[in-house]
Amino acid sequence: MSDGFVPDRRAAKGLVNFEGKSKFWKLNFSRTAIKNGDVEYDHKNQRIILTNIPDDLREELLAETAENEDDES
Repeated sequence: MSDGFVPDRRAAKGLVNFEGKSKFWKLNFSRTAIKNGDVEYDHKNQRIILTNIPDDLREELLAETAENEDDES
């Protein structure tokens, strides 16, 4: 066994990942997602913008929002 520094994996994860949740959603993404543009933060409107979302998630969102638009008509 080495006498060197052994980082706590749980503590290190918090340095590379962002996590947050509310009553209705949970979000987890890496710092790399911000650097490559997949996650953006809109300071002015206080919104998180996700790009390059998986096709299956996009289809679920489209179906859900289409149902809601039909209900409002």
